[in-house]
Amino acid sequence: MSPRVLLTVLTLATTLAPSSRASADPDLDYAPIEGDEQASSAKGSPHKVKTSGSRIEIDFDPKLSDKVSAECTEIGHLQFIQMWAVYTDRWRLVKPSEVRAKDAWLDATLSDAGHAVDTCRGADPVYQDPENRGSSAGTHATMEDLPNLQQSDLAPYHPETNKEGWAKMVWRFRTYAYCVSGAAKGTWYEGLAWTWEVYANQVKPGDGVGTSAFVTDMPVPEADASVRQALERYRAAPRHFMCRA
Repeated sequence: MSPRVLLTVLTLATTLAPSSRASADPDLDYAPIEGDEQASSAKGSPHKVKTSGSRIEIDFDPKLSDKVSAECTEIGHLQFIQMWAVYTDRWRLVKPSEVRAKDAWLDATLSDAGHAVDTCRGADPVYQDPENRGSSAGTHATMEDLPNLQQSDLAPYHPETNKEGWAKMVWRFRTYAYCVSGAAKGTWYEGLAWTWEVYANQVKPGDGVGTSAFVTDMPVPEADASVRQALERYRAAPRHFMCRA
């Protein structure tokens, strides 16, 4: 790709990027917030986050949580995603099937606000494998994610062949600690918000690696109606598929 083409793509996406706070235009807001925002804890955040390029590492310390009280023998994370395509004149919420046709089965599990459960574990909605889960006894729950988009069925921008395509893809995540088993089973603990984005010129086989960012100034709601609805619809899906490359 020539420097001029690369510059065009980067300019389009950068010009359209909203601030990390919600925009006055509701179409550009971060995931809709319903209910109360999480209160700050005097103990500090129970989540520690590290990012490097596309990679994000998340560590939940139950001893720093204001919500962990009853016994929980297994603490994992529930992760939810909204996918946005950025065009020259708008942001548009897209369905999994538009991005990758093989993920069409996930369309029926979306919440009304466009949240989907993000997991590679088939019928189990919890993100990490059992060996990386924690407990109320003090064991940390840890996970990492490395988003990528090596190819997109929703055609990206190209100055010669597809001027109407998207210039940037932005994935917005909410990740909540969650009690999987024990007396507190089903309890939602603290959450965090983060984003991943990739430019159109990066989407090609073997690449598609963008940048992850922990959004420190984005208010994270309690587990609201949207993420709960996404979880219910995911669990009700007649079939679940494991992740595929």
